[in-house]
Amino acid sequence: MDSKLKDAEIKSLKSGQQKKESLGRGNGSLIFRRVNKTISAYYGYWIGKQSVFVKLDDYKQSAKSTGKTLSKLRDQALDMVALRKQLAPLDLKEYLQEQDADRLKQQEAKRLKQQKESTKGSLQDLMKSYANTLKARHKERGTEQTFDVMSNFRTFVIKPFPDLAKKHAGDVQSSDLSQVFEPIMKRDKPGMYNQLRRYLSACFNYGIKADYNPRETHKHGKKFNIKFNPVMPFPEEPSTPRARELSHEEIRALWRDIDLGIFADNEQYGLFIKFCFACFGNRPTQLSRLKWSDINLEDRTFTLIDYKGKGKPRISIIPLTDRAMDIIQSLPSTLDYPCLTDNYMDIIGTDKPLFTTKLGTVLSYAVLERKIKEHNNAIMMFKERKAEYEGVVYQHKERWTMKDFRRTATSIMTRSRIIKEHRYLLQSRTDGSIESRHYDVSDRLDEKREAAEKYDAMLVSILEDKGELPKKPVIDSYAGFRDMVVESGKLHIIKDYVREGYRKKEVQQWVRQMLADGIVEMYGRMYVLKGFGDQNEKKLIEKHLKRKDYKDFKKVLIEAGVLKSQEAYIIDGYSNLKVKRWFRLLKVEGVIERAGRAHIFSQTEPA
Repeated sequence: MDSKLKDAEIKSLKSGQQKKESLGRGNGSLIFRRVNKTISAYYGYWIGKQSVFVKLDDYKQSAKSTGKTLSKLRDQALDMVALRKQLAPLDLKEYLQEQDADRLKQQEAKRLKQQKESTKGSLQDLMKSYANTLKARHKERGTEQTFDVMSNFRTFVIKPFPDLAKKHAGDVQSSDLSQVFEPIMKRDKPGMYNQLRRYLSACFNYGIKADYNPRETHKHGKKFNIKFNPVMPFPEEPSTPRARELSHEEIRALWRDIDLGIFADNEQYGLFIKFCFACFGNRPTQLSRLKWSDINLEDRTFTLIDYKGKGKPRISIIPLTDRAMDIIQSLPSTLDYPCLTDNYMDIIGTDKPLFTTKLGTVLSYAVLERKIKEHNNAIMMFKERKAEYEGVVYQHKERWTMKDFRRTATSIMTRSRIIKEHRYLLQSRTDGSIESRHYDVSDRLDEKREAAEKYDAMLVSILEDKGELPKKPVIDSYAGFRDMVVESGKLHIIKDYVREGYRKKEVQQWVRQMLADGIVEMYGRMYVLKGFGDQNEKKLIEKHLKRKDYKDFKKVLIEAGVLKSQEAYIIDGYSNLKVKRWFRLLKVEGVIERAGRAHIFSQTEPA
């Protein structure tokens, strides 16, 4: 029987050498074998004349090396002896190999299951993939449509029901969607319910086909495994179509006051609303996407691309009335176009948006809706206060929205005795017939122009209804306007005079002449009467000296003991206008003073 091995003997092994320690008669041996720098431990035994080796682990040669110590390897070898006796007559090594194979199979099955789970698309994945497909379908309208669809999904599904959104799309049942639709129906919103139902139904229909479309699977790498559409059991709710139309009084009031109040900060919003009326109530979302390249001044037409529905977009040629032409010609004067020199001819044919914000981006339909809502709120508040003052009960009326313009324009065309076929042509609509879809490819521009003249004549009669338009001012000369301003002792903003009925260009010309005559002066960006600026400046200085933001800036400045340039403070994050104002106030208080082109701390005691 071999004596027990010691660590020194094992460590002294050279590459290719081995040493063994007997575990008892018939129990096999513990064998250590060195290959290069590694010493491995084996349990060896005999089957007849055939030697069998089962690897245990690597021998731990030092505290920093990996493996097991001699005592642990000896215990592991004795465990193998006991297991071999227990398995007899089965062979130990074959048993261990089968165990390893089973473990590998389990690991592979677990890996495949995890891989399958990772490729399972959740309901939220399905919604995003469907929305991205809509975006890719139409380059122009896709972004807008995607925003509308995802906005509905986020509002009614993803945020209120996060667990449902994370659920595998193929496991979503109709009972799961009941919790989505119930709150909407409790609010008695059938239109909202029908819209969400359509979006979800189209989304699941897309998911059913997406698994079998290699192009779609490659994009998102998900499998939805949807067997049926869970939205189908939910019936479409009958909803009463909105029948709100603007009355003639509302049209006149809107046309008169649209450039004032909340629309005054950007005239393009007001002009766009007028353009929607002048263009026969075509969809505002389509008109807002018009570019200058869509306008044909020679033919007095514009090209409207209708992306509504499936298939290729429908292109329509719509005539421009004199009213619409006047609006287009006045657009460039409301914004600073870099390419603009004398008139709007410089931007005709470019890809610039026809109606833009002050930053040159396309008008936001959401912002426009918000402005209209604020406009309606202001009107309602005024009427409520008026009714309260007069001691009568104010009868609330349903508010109008941008979507009501199309219905109102249709009503105007009906009153103008324009036949249905021509109404459809002007509003870029089809009656669904085979003829209109496939055979009638003519633009029929002559018929459209004739119908457009009738519509515009009716719109003129509505706007010029006696007693509703602002009365024409008696003063129609510079001298009369100048005397009126001097006698009143106050010069209002130009838009106030426009609201009273004056022409904007005339008022602008008269005010400039008063500036040249020394009657008015510039105070910041405003025109004021001579001497008014000094009085107002004194009041403003007293007001701003008390402001907390100025006091904080002054305190930081004095504590630092270092005066930087205005540009340095702007770079630090302060507002450009505030820094300039604060420097002026510091000079008024005597904290700083001018030294050439720079500012320094004042050498005298501050006031």
